[in-house]
Amino acid sequence: YSPEGVLVKVKEEIAKKDLPIAVANAILKQYASHRVDEVVKVTEHEVVVYCVEFDNRNQELKVLFKPDGDTIK
Repeated sequence: YSPEGVLVKVKEEIAKKDLPIAVANAILKQYASHRVDEVVKVTEHEVVVYCVEFDNRNQELKVLFKPDGDTIK
């Protein structure tokens, strides 16, 4: 919340199956060898991104996706 009491940012853990199709396809294409560990939908100032945490053996990786499947650097 902002100092004025306005909701600014919301984080919501969601199931992998609830990802937009474009994001799910991007994961299959770019991170096929990784296992999805956690998915969080983040809404900030009406902008939605998906934070996907991958677990690949001993290495963890977090990637931000736009709803259209593009990654955010």
